[in-house]
Amino acid sequence: MDALLQATSTLAGIPLAAVRDLACTLTGSEGPDPVRRGRSGLNHDGAPLQLCVGLGRDGPRYRLLGDPASDVADIGLRFRRSLRTTDSILASTGSGAIEPAIASTLNALVGDDGIFHPDHYPDGVVWLGAPLAGPGIALYVDARDGGRDPEKRLRAWLASVLRFGDDAECLVRTVMSGRIMSAGIEGVAPGYARAKAYWRLATPTALSDLSIDLLHAPAFARAVDLVFGERVLPLESIVLSAGLALPGGELVDAKLDICCCPRCVRLSAGEAAYLIGELARTFDLPETDLTPLLEAGELAFIGFGLDRAGEARLNIYLKPVAEGRSC
Repeated sequence: MDALLQATSTLAGIPLAAVRDLACTLTGSEGPDPVRRGRSGLNHDGAPLQLCVGLGRDGPRYRLLGDPASDVADIGLRFRRSLRTTDSILASTGSGAIEPAIASTLNALVGDDGIFHPDHYPDGVVWLGAPLAGPGIALYVDARDGGRDPEKRLRAWLASVLRFGDDAECLVRTVMSGRIMSAGIEGVAPGYARAKAYWRLATPTALSDLSIDLLHAPAFARAVDLVFGERVLPLESIVLSAGLALPGGELVDAKLDICCCPRCVRLSAGEAAYLIGELARTFDLPETDLTPLLEAGELAFIGFGLDRAGEARLNIYLKPVAEGRSC
């Protein structure tokens, strides 16, 4: 893991100690389970950390994503420790103004009628993200089980954090036509935050057949073609997402993440660097040489997104080098 953190420090111009401290906060616990270890679903091989490099017209942005206390097998204890980590990130990033939306998210998405069911969360309950510098937090709740009524849960959550209008209704219909994966909050404060839902397709479906019109843009199909080329596209390799503004509820962006685990897209560091450059050139984004990161870690996902203004963004997700299962 440290090789990726060192390369991140160099490329981002952030002191290594600060990068390590954030990684430890996002992934650490107060000690592993002495009897048996937990597992993380953040990456295909169980690694509990990701680096996300966002490439937009404003230049690269770096943030870390972690699965707190993933070494703890007791899901209830792991969740409680995750909540303490959430409080720590809210305080350290100056994002306390978004805490009510995060609390509403946890209340709506975790448990059934106030009852917590650990067996619904074999890979843990939440993932957390924070930028290497500056304010902001991301909290995502594992929604794969969804409880007794996932659609009711999704509607209740959105209604608790934003004005539920046509865009929210469209998002619910689209997500429920597939398989919901996770949902959560990204941002700093109301007015500078969004509610996001992530899902996979249940059956092969053209993006133009989905209700969210942003996903109809030809750029999404072009991004998929560039990444997969002549490869067969496994249905599991695509994760879709869309974000609604807090508190207004307007659709603000949509994104498509492509799994780059060995089963889906196997790329060398050089091939991945070339592909990322080609994507940046295709969508008129400033190029950033990520070769040092790709050599120090492994490519996990490539994300392509568009906002309402039609501005494109690439998200490059990397994980520490390890061996394990594919998705």
